[in-house]
Amino acid sequence: MNYNSLRDVLTQVVDFDALRAHRCPVKLYLSATNVRTGKVKVFGNDGITADAVLASGYLPFLFQAVEIDGESYWDGGYMGNPAMFPLIYNCTSHDVVIVHINPLERPEMPHTAAEVLNRINEISFNSSLMREMRAINFVLT
Repeated sequence: MNYNSLRDVLTQVVDFDALRAHRCPVKLYLSATNVRTGKVKVFGNDGITADAVLASGYLPFLFQAVEIDGESYWDGGYMGNPAMFPLIYNCTSHDVVIVHINPLERPEMPHTAAEVLNRINEISFNSSLMREMRAINFVLT
């Protein structure tokens, strides 16, 4: 039925108009993966909606893709999460803090189908971040 109560909660507790306002001091970037093209879509403040938030975290085996402007999106981790380029080119901060939630290594081997799928997601989600971090390191050194 594609109903998710998280959308209702988001619209009740987040002031999306304030986030999209030109005067908003917070710069927010969310990544989602375009299902059709496989490319990363970065939603900046002007494109932040409840659907963009949902799309940035929807895993295809748990939720249906989120449609935005005629395109369908899944979690941004498949292609670029977090997208670093907006932080480098659009912000003046000297520091970036990344909260890394997917382990690079696991001491145990996955055995069940669910464990294997989870590990595949961890590896694929880490690959885009590691690729961007290597590129940044290459440019800075």
